[in-house]
Amino acid sequence: MASFIDNEEGVPVLKPTGKKTLYDVLGAKPIETREELKKRYTTLAKICHPDALITRKKNGEDNTEVPDFNEIASAWRVLSDKKQRKRYDRSLRAEEFSENVLSWVGDFAKQAAPAVESFGTAANSIFRKTTASTLAGVQAAATEVRREKPKENAAPDPTKNSLAKVEDRNAISEAFKSAATAARMARKGVEGLELLEKSQELENRAIQEYAQSVKAREELQSLVERRLTMSLHTPGSGLTSAEAYLVLEDFNKTINDDLTPWDRAMMRHTVEFEIQELQAEETEFLKSQVADTQAQEAYQTCIQNRLKAKQNVNNAEKQEEEARLIYEAAQAVVMESKRNLTSAVRELAQAEAQVKRSDWEIEIRSVSLERQSEKIRQALKEKEKIVRKERGLEDSTVGDRGGSKRLQELNDLRNEERLLAEASSRLERMADRLKVRAEELRIRSEEVER
Repeated sequence: MASFIDNEEGVPVLKPTGKKTLYDVLGAKPIETREELKKRYTTLAKICHPDALITRKKNGEDNTEVPDFNEIASAWRVLSDKKQRKRYDRSLRAEEFSENVLSWVGDFAKQAAPAVESFGTAANSIFRKTTASTLAGVQAAATEVRREKPKENAAPDPTKNSLAKVEDRNAISEAFKSAATAARMARKGVEGLELLEKSQELENRAIQEYAQSVKAREELQSLVERRLTMSLHTPGSGLTSAEAYLVLEDFNKTINDDLTPWDRAMMRHTVEFEIQELQAEETEFLKSQVADTQAQEAYQTCIQNRLKAKQNVNNAEKQEEEARLIYEAAQAVVMESKRNLTSAVRELAQAEAQVKRSDWEIEIRSVSLERQSEKIRQALKEKEKIVRKERGLEDSTVGDRGGSKRLQELNDLRNEERLLAEASSRLERMADRLKVRAEELRIRSEEVER
């Protein structure tokens, strides 16, 4: 932590702090120039560069005390730039001074009175603004406080102790007011000086820039004169009317005084007339160039339009070909569908005829079957009468009766017969399985007995 020390006038000033700065990283002082800082950076870089560390490790040297290369490079990157170094110095001074102000205000508050504590808060906000203004303000405040301090060597008067405390508080309050006023005035003065220094720096830069611009104009004028002289003595150099006017004006300034005014005027008139003719030709040439440029643009536009039209025609032809192929494919599908429809209609007619023929045949077969069944029934019925007569039995009481009711009874009997046949088959299968199972159990029983 940095602290204050008194100078020859008894005013507190900054004492260097123990905090490591970028200058400490390079082992330099804040007053050293950029070249000196560069020498220190180069020396350290040769030692702590990663390649150098590898070489030192191979040679068996210890790298624990070697500085960090990244830290050195970062310090050099800031301090090598003029603006960044100035900004860093300002922030460094502000940081150091802020710490010292807080320490000084705390020590002074302990020594003076409890009222000083309220001044500490106000002073801190004032002291934190800028380094230069804060330093001036603190110096002014310290002077006022020292001026108002009671003499330490004076003998104390017990009878005036209470009155002295009140007067001390009033004196300290007035001293703080005077110190704050002095600090504000000092800060304004310092800010004015900073603005004046900035203005002077800008004026110096403006003078340098103006001098460079004058030098550049002189070089430009010399270059123009050389080019005009070379153009004048070079056939086919393409001397323009503006350049010709410049050469003529230069000749008129250095023309021989032995010529009469008439001869001088005639010479000037003749040359000026030729220059005017050249200027007119240049004007016509520029017009021709403009017309040619317009014609070229129109030509390019026509070419682009033709290319677009050709592309549109190609696209239309392609779309037409695609449409034609789609149409032909659709026609083929339609023709195939028509053929399928014709074939389906033909097959349907054939199937319908086959169904009718099958129905007719079934009807005929049904009638024939019914007749044959009835014929057999009558034959069996006659046979039944003969058998009963031979056995001396009476005729069957069941007579022939027709009608739907009799047919329904017959169908019911047939269904009952079918169900009984299915049940009989199922019972037979169950009996067979039980028989097989009984045989298996008998065999196992015989095996167990053995």
